[in-house]
Amino acid sequence: AWKNIVDPTLFTELIGGATPGSDRQKALSYLMEKYLRPTPEKIVATVLERKEDPTSCRALIDMMHYNDADPMRYWNPHIKELPQPILELIGQRLQARQLVTQSGVGFLQFLWTSPDPAHVKLGIQLTPPQWYARQRDRLLACLEEPVESLRLAATDALRQVKDPSTGIYVLNILRRADERELSPHEIRALLHTLMVIGGDRYLPFLEQSLGPLVKKSAGLFGFGRRTPTHHN
Repeated sequence: AWKNIVDPTLFTELIGGATPGSDRQKALSYLMEKYLRPTPEKIVATVLERKEDPTSCRALIDMMHYNDADPMRYWNPHIKELPQPILELIGQRLQARQLVTQSGVGFLQFLWTSPDPAHVKLGIQLTPPQWYARQRDRLLACLEEPVESLRLAATDALRQVKDPSTGIYVLNILRRADERELSPHEIRALLHTLMVIGGDRYLPFLEQSLGPLVKKSAGLFGFGRRTPTHHN
């Protein structure tokens, strides 16, 4: 009877208008899930219709991911149609077990191989750190991208990989810091990564090559003094 007299779009609008996480929003979501029981296909179709209003889609995405062990099998056929805010909502609500499915891995591959820096950054953020080593070359390529937020995400990921062979690439970026007009924040992040990758063995060369730049930036990390070498 509910399906015959209640418009799911109205519920979507009411849910979207409620304060996120409020009792009202939770109650509306519960009623929609219990009595209307929208299919995954219907949820995807509704999100596509309302993709310019991510707030109104939040509860629907929550519902999909809560009830389905592999929600990406429904999202992936339409993934290129979804704007970045919707992709981020989908990514934020993916559980670890949903990422390791074939569809979850396919979503990550879409993000990593996209020409859109925002997509790649999201891929880095969603990927389990133990998988970063598989994307070593892509992460190194990201260090040359024009978007600083993507470079920072790649730098953080390389720090977790701890592959000594990547140290020379990070070092070369630092050698061109002035030329590339890197921000102090990015320089510190690169220096931190370099120290994690290679310990203090890079310090003499850095001090000789970059002089005041290294001493000023590295001092904020405590690199002005020799510290025990990290063994990887």
